[in-house]
Amino acid sequence: MIGMSRKIGGRSASQTEEALRTAQFEVAYHLHRIGRNHVPLEPRMIRPLVLFSLLALTSACAEFDIMGADNTTFSEPAEDEGDYGNVAGTLRVDVFPSYGVAEADADGTALDLLPRTFEMSTDTRGVDLVLEPPVLLEGYVTGYHVAPTAASGLPGVEEPVAARVGVRREDSVQSRATVTADDGYFQTLVVPDVGYRLDVTPDDPEIALYTSELHLLEDTYLDLHLVAGSALWGQVIDGVGNPLVGVEVYAESVFGAKTAADVTDVGGEFLIRVQSGAYSIVAEGRNNGRDPTVATELLFVGEEGSRIDVVYPNLDFYSVGGRMTPENGTYVRDGAARFTAVSLDGYPNTTSLVVEARTDDFGNFDTRLLAGTYEVELFPSDDQELTPVALGEVTIDGPTDLGSTVLPAFTVALGSVSDPTGGPVAGALLDCVEIGFAERVYTAHTDEAGQFGMMVPQMALECDLVPPAERGDLALTPLVVDLAEDDTPELTMEHGQLVTGTVRYTDGGALRPLEFAVVEVRDAKGQLLGTALTNIGDGSFSLRVTSAR
Repeated sequence: MIGMSRKIGGRSASQTEEALRTAQFEVAYHLHRIGRNHVPLEPRMIRPLVLFSLLALTSACAEFDIMGADNTTFSEPAEDEGDYGNVAGTLRVDVFPSYGVAEADADGTALDLLPRTFEMSTDTRGVDLVLEPPVLLEGYVTGYHVAPTAASGLPGVEEPVAARVGVRREDSVQSRATVTADDGYFQTLVVPDVGYRLDVTPDDPEIALYTSELHLLEDTYLDLHLVAGSALWGQVIDGVGNPLVGVEVYAESVFGAKTAADVTDVGGEFLIRVQSGAYSIVAEGRNNGRDPTVATELLFVGEEGSRIDVVYPNLDFYSVGGRMTPENGTYVRDGAARFTAVSLDGYPNTTSLVVEARTDDFGNFDTRLLAGTYEVELFPSDDQELTPVALGEVTIDGPTDLGSTVLPAFTVALGSVSDPTGGPVAGALLDCVEIGFAERVYTAHTDEAGQFGMMVPQMALECDLVPPAERGDLALTPLVVDLAEDDTPELTMEHGQLVTGTVRYTDGGALRPLEFAVVEVRDAKGQLLGTALTNIGDGSFSLRVTSAR
């Protein structure tokens, strides 16, 4: 753990500051490493980690010379290298406030700032990012119950609705959700912006789903009355017309909003209510872990409603088994065999199915699958130093024995990391993850000669080369390392593109620097390109980014 004094373990103040800056960079990077599949963390989830960074990095300085451990000064690329303006339009910046004392206003009152996404529309130098105070979205949700539970004798009644209320802005971290109270009231704070989509999803599938566009630039009150809507009804049956009981069915709009699920009754029937619009009916199958998810094509539902039946044409399951053995070992206990359907006999191409079977104490696995073609992956438990194996596409058209598969042992990867000039990069972090399988993570740091060693599976890994904080001339460099082909890789980091700026927030009309905010730069596809923390005092940040894999 990093100490708070000006001298730690015999280091000088300068060395301590460099160590703190390195820690600052890596804390920022690791805050969202678990979101490497490009799904940002919920804002409240990062609070404990960021508060730790505030404690650990209080004495970090805002600016340092770019200098190595041996006091060698590195040369940054020239300021005018590259056409930054052309690239900037493809980047976005996500800012996550730290929720710490840095967000207290002049009177010491805590400000509830929210994560915000900015589009980089000019160039990447001197970007000024300003977080505005959130606005309040509140209101009531009531709905028309066609078949109310109260014995009123009426054909229907207007009542408060239990529902999930969400607002989201596409391709951003600006997403908020809440649920209604017993009286139908809801409230949530939202980043002031335009282009939100409002989704109101009642818990009861017989109350219509409500969606609309929404601009939220000021406090907004909504009085939402959900109409009875249009009925989507039908039956889920097997290939010979028998009803399937206990199948969860919901409707999904063209915008991705989903209704609550209805469960088919003894006659295999379901009923869902929606607004007029385009929807797909999705049947999740019975709760047996082997039924596929069947989705229909989009269909337009008018005021008169629509009937659509869902057919599971083939429910004949075949026994599929095999065995996993370790290289130079006996059994692979608690491993997994994953079967991902490529196509299922008789089913439409909108059908999906993933089944996993665990191995027993003797490395055997066994499951039951529908006829079709599957991608098969075999992988060990997290604590076994074995390489997962992909069997490729396997056709299942009857009882199938996949035989015994050997999982190769780990290899020792001995590699090096250099900068674009060929010089070694000391203190770089190599952060790798399996492509598919269990997505296990492997990390190592380079020594003073830029070399590293780590135990890794014999396969291709997605890796990030994270520069030490004192190497401000280098960018976080993503790459794919195939250790099945080369276990002595020579990796090169890139200078990348410089992104600098300041994060500030509005406080009573004044603009104040936002310290220790996490700044993430992503490309148009949402791929994380770089991460930084804003500095003490002025809220500035600086990082370099380079192309995704």
